[in-house]
Amino acid sequence: MFPFLGFSQPDMDSHWEKWENTTNQDTTRMNAILDIIWDGFLFSDTDSAICLAEEYLDFAQNIGNKSHEATALNTLGVAQYFKGNLAKAIAFYKNSYGIRVSINDQKGMSSSLNNLGNTYFLMGDYDNAMACHIRNLKISEQLDLKNMIGSALSGIASIFNEQGELNQALSYYKESLGIQEEIGNKRNFANTLVSMGNIYLEKDSIQKALNCFNESTSIYQEISDLAGQATSLNNLGLLSLKTGQHQKALDFFNQSLKISDNLGHKGLSIRNYRGISLVHEADKNYSNALKYGNIAFDLSFEIDEVEVKAVSAEALWRLYKIDGNHKKSLEMHEVFIIYRDSMFNEQNQKAVIQQEFKYKFEKKQVKVNAQHEAQLLKQETEALSKQKQQRIILVAVISGLILLTLFVAFIFNRLRITKSQKDEIFEQKREIESQKEFVEVAHKEITDSINYAERIQRSFLATETLLNENLGEHFIYFNPKEAVSGDFYWAGKLDNDNFAVSCADSTGHGVPGAIMSILNISSIEKAVENKASKPAEVFNHARKLIIERLKKDGSAEGGKDGMDASLISFNAEKTVMQYVAAHNPIWIIRAGELIDIKAEKMPVGKHDHDHIPFEGGEIELQKGDIIYTLTDGYQDQFGGEKGKKYKVKPFKRLLLENAHLSMNEQHQKISDTFDEWKRDLEQVDDVCVIGVRV
Repeated sequence: MFPFLGFSQPDMDSHWEKWENTTNQDTTRMNAILDIIWDGFLFSDTDSAICLAEEYLDFAQNIGNKSHEATALNTLGVAQYFKGNLAKAIAFYKNSYGIRVSINDQKGMSSSLNNLGNTYFLMGDYDNAMACHIRNLKISEQLDLKNMIGSALSGIASIFNEQGELNQALSYYKESLGIQEEIGNKRNFANTLVSMGNIYLEKDSIQKALNCFNESTSIYQEISDLAGQATSLNNLGLLSLKTGQHQKALDFFNQSLKISDNLGHKGLSIRNYRGISLVHEADKNYSNALKYGNIAFDLSFEIDEVEVKAVSAEALWRLYKIDGNHKKSLEMHEVFIIYRDSMFNEQNQKAVIQQEFKYKFEKKQVKVNAQHEAQLLKQETEALSKQKQQRIILVAVISGLILLTLFVAFIFNRLRITKSQKDEIFEQKREIESQKEFVEVAHKEITDSINYAERIQRSFLATETLLNENLGEHFIYFNPKEAVSGDFYWAGKLDNDNFAVSCADSTGHGVPGAIMSILNISSIEKAVENKASKPAEVFNHARKLIIERLKKDGSAEGGKDGMDASLISFNAEKTVMQYVAAHNPIWIIRAGELIDIKAEKMPVGKHDHDHIPFEGGEIELQKGDIIYTLTDGYQDQFGGEKGKKYKVKPFKRLLLENAHLSMNEQHQKISDTFDEWKRDLEQVDDVCVIGVRV
């Protein structure tokens, strides 16, 4: 868990003053904006923190300060971690680590490795997680960074905990706890208490678990760590459920959920929904148990935590089986098996054991080598008598024999343990092999289902024939992040016979985004069927349909999903364009200049201002005009030499520089530029860009 510090307003005003008014003191300015990000926004308004961190990154790069550039990238990684975007967090942490290696910032390297280890752990990649924590432990021990030593020990403990090695995990946690207490790091001390409490809870040591959770809650309240308070409340809910205090458990889960929802902490919200589901299951209220279990399952696909997906699917498998819905039960069992096996496979377990042994052996060998080198130095520099030399030789031989004996005993003990572990792994391997065929069939069925879903989604998109007949020269650059997409493009005739085209970005991507896109397209088409003839009328009607449909999603306030989108329509002669833009802008290039039609600051869906109708507008077109509608995926892609976002201004410049080309050539240029910019980095979002020449 990362720090959450609450600063008073005077402190924040002081930081802002330094950022805005300090001149020719780059370090002072950057430290000020860093304090503003971490102390004012990162754990309360993460989106604002990301905007500030990007500005901080630009400033650091412009003045060539590599240390602050690495810090900015690390901060962006923490923000994405907090939002549940673990793959994005990994990319930022790796870039930060690479810079810190290049400038030999070992303290910074330790921090990056700690963050990488924690994030790999949540993704179920225990091999890489252990490698990062062990590397961090070596660096932090060399530098005597006690805080990072404690963090590394906790990270290693978490991996052993997930592997079911509870006693070994508890040993590492206790060692970490002692270090955190010694240096007075209250936050990490509380975090470690929470982890130990979870192990005690699993071992049925209820009083020890309760003591850990209560003490950690008090510390989190003292340091104003809201995320920590929510975590402790969730754990107290689990403890209350285990001891049969169901109403008390429900109260704890709801208190924690309120905090986690306000913070936007999706991972913790999932755990609270799952906890509420468990309470209803214990009360044999299976309809409510399924309701909250499904909310947790759906939400789990918005973050990158493998374990969360596995546990959510396992819960639904059990509930559907109790409910008698065997088809859904089988589906959830297949999903559970796939994600469980990605967490607990033989390679992961072997890698964890081998790396821990390698570290302990290397540490012991360093001590032996140091003793040996000291002995040689002593022999070379001192003029000893023959008797003393013989004594030293005798002592050295005896010491060598003792060391050899200890080493042989150590190896024998490890072989005995390894044999026991191999026996266990062999049994697990037999079980896995017995399920292999079933898993392969399940995987094929899921893959086939996703491919089928992609074909279904494509059937909702505008056809090339329809677009060619009505738009003339145009292009559509459609580049989904995955097989199915939250972005979509739609086209059709309105009631006034104008031809309309929509470019939209639905909430989410992948399978959840694709499902949302089908709902959004259906809502647009329903609005058109109800005689909506202007783009603003279409969006106003579609918004009502989307809100009404998502009221049934089971959440307290009704679904807040929908789409950021634009809709343009042309008369038969293409001399007049009517439009509406919800969050996504519309650009027109005319005679070498770009006209930016600003978007209305609300989505097509539930929003604080959803009672305000979309207004839209109308513009007369000129021959040669090129209209562009787009989602935010292109300009948000990270890449280039410095791993930065592409951003809006360079994208506008790209379009202006290539507006003289044919639409097919523009499409190719946009595609090539995206690939060149992205390089080997992961694509972060779906991309859709539409261009139409008048």
